[in-house]
Amino acid sequence: MKVNSKNISILATENVSIVTFNDIANSGDFLADIFKEVALGGVNIDMISQTPPKSDLLSFAFTFDDSSLANLLSIIAKIKLSHEQVTPLVSSSNVKITISSPDMITSTGFASGVFAGLNNARIRSLLITTSETDISVLVSSSDANNAIKAIERELSK
Repeated sequence: MKVNSKNISILATENVSIVTFNDIANSGDFLADIFKEVALGGVNIDMISQTPPKSDLLSFAFTFDDSSLANLLSIIAKIKLSHEQVTPLVSSSNVKITISSPDMITSTGFASGVFAGLNNARIRSLLITTSETDISVLVSSSDANNAIKAIERELSK
Protein backbone atom coordinates (compact mmCIF):
# COMPACT_ATOMS: atom_id res chain seq x y z
CA MET A 1 0.00 0.00 0.00
CA LYS A 2 1.25 3.45 -0.84
CA VAL A 3 -0.69 6.33 0.68
CA ASN A 4 1.47 9.44 0.62
CA SER A 5 -1.03 11.78 2.22
CA LYS A 6 -1.62 13.29 5.62
CA ASN A 7 -4.44 15.26 4.04
CA ILE A 8 -7.12 12.68 4.88
CA SER A 9 -10.51 13.44 6.40
CA ILE A 10 -12.82 10.78 7.88
CA LEU A 11 -16.41 11.80 8.54
CA ALA A 12 -19.17 9.69 10.09
CA THR A 13 -22.83 10.37 9.28
CA GLU A 14 -25.24 8.62 11.65
CA ASN A 15 -28.87 7.59 11.24
CA VAL A 16 -28.64 6.41 7.67
CA SER A 17 -31.16 3.99 6.14
CA ILE A 18 -30.58 1.83 3.09
CA VAL A 19 -33.06 0.25 0.71
CA THR A 20 -31.87 -2.51 -1.62
CA PHE A 21 -33.66 -3.83 -4.69
CA ASN A 22 -32.34 -7.17 -5.95
CA ASP A 23 -32.89 -8.77 -9.34
CA ILE A 24 -34.89 -5.98 -10.93
CA ALA A 25 -35.56 -6.07 -14.68
CA ASN A 26 -32.84 -4.11 -16.46
CA SER A 27 -35.06 -1.44 -17.94
CA GLY A 28 -35.24 2.25 -17.25
CA ASP A 29 -38.91 2.02 -16.23
CA PHE A 30 -38.42 0.91 -12.66
CA LEU A 31 -35.45 3.17 -11.96
CA ALA A 32 -37.28 6.18 -13.39
CA ASP A 33 -40.44 5.32 -11.41
CA ILE A 34 -38.75 4.78 -8.07
CA PHE A 35 -36.54 7.86 -8.23
CA LYS A 36 -39.46 10.02 -9.40
CA GLU A 37 -41.65 8.83 -6.51
CA VAL A 38 -38.81 9.25 -4.01
CA ALA A 39 -38.29 12.84 -5.19
CA LEU A 40 -42.02 13.60 -5.08
CA GLY A 41 -42.13 12.11 -1.57
CA GLY A 42 -39.46 14.55 -0.40
CA VAL A 43 -36.85 11.89 0.41
CA ASN A 44 -33.30 13.14 -0.07
CA ILE A 45 -31.12 10.36 -1.48
CA ASP A 46 -27.46 10.25 -0.58
CA MET A 47 -25.50 7.23 -1.85
CA ILE A 48 -26.60 5.23 -4.91
CA SER A 49 -24.96 2.02 -6.08
CA GLN A 50 -25.95 -0.33 -8.91
CA THR A 51 -24.47 -3.67 -9.85
CA PRO A 52 -23.55 -4.39 -13.46
CA PRO A 53 -26.51 -6.11 -15.14
CA LYS A 54 -26.61 -9.90 -14.96
CA SER A 55 -28.47 -10.98 -18.08
CA ASP A 56 -31.60 -8.89 -17.91
CA LEU A 57 -31.47 -8.25 -14.13
CA LEU A 58 -29.70 -5.73 -11.95
CA SER A 59 -29.59 -4.82 -8.28
CA PHE A 60 -29.25 -1.39 -6.77
CA ALA A 61 -29.44 0.36 -3.44
CA PHE A 62 -29.61 3.87 -2.10
CA THR A 63 -29.35 5.56 1.26
CA PHE A 64 -31.30 8.33 2.94
CA ASP A 65 -31.73 9.82 6.42
CA ASP A 66 -33.58 7.67 8.96
CA SER A 67 -36.06 10.52 9.49
CA SER A 68 -37.45 9.80 5.99
CA LEU A 69 -38.03 6.10 6.62
CA ALA A 70 -41.82 6.36 7.03
CA ASN A 71 -42.06 8.37 3.79
CA LEU A 72 -39.95 5.86 1.93
CA LEU A 73 -42.00 2.90 3.16
CA SER A 74 -45.19 4.55 1.87
CA ILE A 75 -43.45 5.25 -1.46
CA ILE A 76 -42.46 1.59 -1.72
CA ALA A 77 -46.07 0.55 -1.05
CA LYS A 78 -47.18 2.83 -3.90
CA ILE A 79 -44.49 1.50 -6.26
CA LYS A 80 -45.50 -2.09 -5.48
CA LEU A 81 -48.95 -1.39 -6.94
CA SER A 82 -47.41 -1.21 -10.42
CA HIS A 83 -44.33 -3.38 -9.76
CA GLU A 84 -45.70 -6.28 -7.71
CA GLN A 85 -42.57 -8.42 -8.06
CA VAL A 86 -40.44 -5.88 -6.15
CA THR A 87 -39.47 -6.86 -2.62
CA PRO A 88 -36.95 -4.36 -1.26
CA LEU A 89 -34.78 -4.90 1.79
CA VAL A 90 -34.67 -1.96 4.22
CA SER A 91 -32.22 -1.36 7.05
CA SER A 92 -32.00 1.71 9.27
CA SER A 93 -29.70 3.12 11.96
CA ASN A 94 -26.53 2.69 9.94
CA VAL A 95 -23.48 4.94 9.68
CA LYS A 96 -21.89 6.29 6.50
CA ILE A 97 -18.13 6.68 6.81
CA THR A 98 -16.62 9.01 4.22
CA ILE A 99 -12.88 9.02 3.69
CA SER A 100 -11.78 12.08 1.69
CA SER A 101 -8.52 13.39 0.34
CA PRO A 102 -7.68 15.52 -2.67
CA ASP A 103 -4.61 13.26 -2.98
CA MET A 104 -6.82 10.35 -4.07
CA ILE A 105 -6.68 11.79 -7.58
CA THR A 106 -2.95 11.17 -7.92
CA SER A 107 -1.99 8.64 -5.21
CA THR A 108 -2.58 4.93 -4.85
CA GLY A 109 -3.52 2.87 -1.80
CA PHE A 110 -6.54 4.64 -0.37
CA ALA A 111 -9.04 1.91 -1.30
CA SER A 112 -6.55 -0.73 -0.21
CA GLY A 113 -6.23 0.91 3.21
CA VAL A 114 -9.96 1.37 3.69
CA PHE A 115 -10.86 -2.22 2.82
CA ALA A 116 -7.88 -3.76 4.60
CA GLY A 117 -8.95 -1.89 7.72
CA LEU A 118 -12.53 -3.12 7.44
CA ASN A 119 -11.36 -6.66 6.74
CA ASN A 120 -8.91 -6.70 9.67
CA ALA A 121 -11.70 -5.51 11.97
CA ARG A 122 -14.09 -8.08 10.44
CA ILE A 123 -16.56 -5.37 9.48
CA ARG A 124 -18.93 -5.93 6.59
CA SER A 125 -19.80 -3.01 4.36
CA LEU A 126 -23.45 -2.58 3.41
CA LEU A 127 -22.85 -0.19 0.51
CA ILE A 128 -19.84 1.41 -1.15
CA THR A 129 -19.69 4.49 -3.37
CA THR A 130 -16.74 6.49 -4.59
CA SER A 131 -15.74 9.64 -6.39
CA GLU A 132 -12.36 11.03 -7.39
CA THR A 133 -11.70 12.28 -3.87
CA ASP A 134 -14.04 10.22 -1.63
CA ILE A 135 -14.72 6.66 -0.60
CA SER A 136 -18.00 6.22 1.30
CA VAL A 137 -18.82 3.01 3.11
CA LEU A 138 -22.06 2.23 4.90
CA VAL A 139 -21.70 0.06 8.02
CA SER A 140 -23.99 -0.92 10.87
CA SER A 141 -23.99 1.54 13.75
CA SER A 142 -22.56 -1.10 16.09
CA ASP A 143 -19.47 -1.38 13.83
CA ALA A 144 -18.91 2.32 13.14
CA ASN A 145 -16.36 3.22 15.83
CA ASN A 146 -14.27 0.11 15.20
CA ALA A 147 -14.45 0.72 11.45
CA ILE A 148 -13.17 4.28 11.78
CA LYS A 149 -10.30 3.22 14.05
CA ALA A 150 -9.36 0.35 11.73
CA ILE A 151 -9.41 2.58 8.65
CA GLU A 152 -7.35 5.26 10.41
CA ARG A 153 -4.82 2.62 11.48
CA GLU A 154 -4.42 1.28 7.94
CA LEU A 155 -4.21 4.67 6.28
CA SER A 156 -1.56 5.87 8.73
CA LYS A 157 0.82 2.98 7.87
